[in-house]
Amino acid sequence: MSANPFTLSFGKKPLQYISRLTETNQILESFCAEIPSNQIYMITGVRGSGKTVMMTNIASELRKSEDWIVVELNPTRDLLQSLAAKIYSIPELHTLFINAKLDFSAFGLGVSIENAAPVTDIENALELMLKYIQKSEKRLLISVDEVTNSKYIRIFASSFQIFLRNDYPIFLLMTGLYEN
Repeated sequence: MSANPFTLSFGKKPLQYISRLTETNQILESFCAEIPSNQIYMITGVRGSGKTVMMTNIASELRKSEDWIVVELNPTRDLLQSLAAKIYSIPELHTLFINAKLDFSAFGLGVSIENAAPVTDIENALELMLKYIQKSEKRLLISVDEVTNSKYIRIFASSFQIFLRNDYPIFLLMTGLYEN
């Protein structure tokens, strides 16, 4: 009995996989367009169908461009807190935030900055971060693998909608089983 390469890969490129070139290119073209037609994609399918591989390939392609920041989030954790921590840890952005005297110490990010009021709401902190990403003419891709209907996902989705309405350059790529 031969093993299915999909079930053994867990997000790494398997030895063989079904080409999703058309769908991959559609997502990349949409995300990279001057005025994106869509900023959110959910890749669904049965277990082992290549969802994670496709998402990983798209994220890898965007990482090659200086215009993109790509972060991966764990859906079982507080997504807003994780997103803020990952953005803050990017050296070029970290420097921008310090120079702008943005104090995110209330979230355990960095140190308190003299004569700067600390930001105390995670959604406000992310909006400030997104404004600086926008000013630096970059786009942010957030990838989330194996999404389920959880409290953290619902909170994140509500905040993400606010970020979209404010025209921030934020994009979301998720994978998950259809029933979730």
